[in-house]
Amino acid sequence: MAKLPEPGAVKTRIAQELGDDAAAALQTAMLHDTWRLAQAVRVAAATDRQPIDIRLVLGSENHPMPELHPAIAAMASGGRVWRQVTGDLGARQRAAFTTALRTASWSLVIGSDCPAMAAGSLQFGIDALRAGADAAVGPSRDGGYYLLGLHSCPETVFHNVTWSQCHVLDELSRNLANLGWRLAIGPLERDVDDVEDLRALAADLRDGRREAPATRAWLQQNYQVSRS
Repeated sequence: MAKLPEPGAVKTRIAQELGDDAAAALQTAMLHDTWRLAQAVRVAAATDRQPIDIRLVLGSENHPMPELHPAIAAMASGGRVWRQVTGDLGARQRAAFTTALRTASWSLVIGSDCPAMAAGSLQFGIDALRAGADAAVGPSRDGGYYLLGLHSCPETVFHNVTWSQCHVLDELSRNLANLGWRLAIGPLERDVDDVEDLRALAADLRDGRREAPATRAWLQQNYQVSRS
């Protein structure tokens, strides 16, 4: 799930320092790296009995047909794009889960804010759901989550979650516990929401600890965070 990379609508905290156009280009790069990772894990994890499909769930305030946006053209081929519904993040995630679970026994939602996510972090979610966990979550350093996997998605999953706050994961976990679900918690990852996060990401990419080729190229062209 991601926002369409439109200037002024994405990465607003980063845009305050680098400008709307640069922030939109960063969103594009992060989206491409996330898609690349998802495709690689899909190929590695899929089996004849358990194939894995990927959909790009896009939100846009200004583009009536986000699947035609040039920034995501390669990813949108073959009907791979679903449009996000209106509402808060919980409503949008629940709609995506509901659609996916009509034809699948489980589904994972990830965003594009962790472009250098380790493949093992995504693989963890798949393995946990296949092993019988009712839910799988990947915690992020800011108190939220970068991954959520479910077999079903009742409305109470996102009940009273206060989005964009440091206690999002705690509130989500409370809801899952109230359902009596077995929750598998994965590795910690870092979201990229502000310039400090960019600095940390650049250090990881520079040292070879993580891989995100499109985001690395954006960093080299737009912001010398590695010098900070």
